[in-house]
Amino acid sequence: MTTGKRIVIADYDPAWPAKFEAERDLIVRTCGAGAFVSIQHVGSTSVPGLAAKPIIDMMPGVRSLDDAPPLVPLLESIGYEYVPEFEHDTPSGPGMPFRRYFRKDANGERAYHLHMVEVAASSGSTTCCSATTCAPARRRSRIRARQAADRRRLQRGPDGRV
Repeated sequence: MTTGKRIVIADYDPAWPAKFEAERDLIVRTCGAGAFVSIQHVGSTSVPGLAAKPIIDMMPGVRSLDDAPPLVPLLESIGYEYVPEFEHDTPSGPGMPFRRYFRKDANGERAYHLHMVEVAASSGSTTCCSATTCAPARRRSRIRARQAADRRRLQRGPDGRV
């Protein structure tokens, strides 16, 4: 699925953690403190110092995906769009049947992705990129620099210009 918009890679913004915290707090106030086992900041914007698309990725964990349907209208009330078609395979790729995906724009630009997943209530753990991509980048500045260079190279068009 393409949007026709150019991908932008931004230098790390130290405001990203605060944006996550404010949005997480809004979600908890809206949905209730017991709606989620946890809400984690995941993806590239969660890695200090890493250049990234300036979109905050969040992973709220629910005890069961059966708990998700009543949360949909609550999240929609604060500007999220539920995208159920991502749960099914499409010609452009496999679906994510074990996730409920939402997106939210601010000032006409994509600002937040929400990937709701089922978690083990005892551990509160979720499955995301942290073990393979984010965690190593958090520990090593050389990995962050290499990932940033790769992202900027991919951002360029075939003619080499951004």
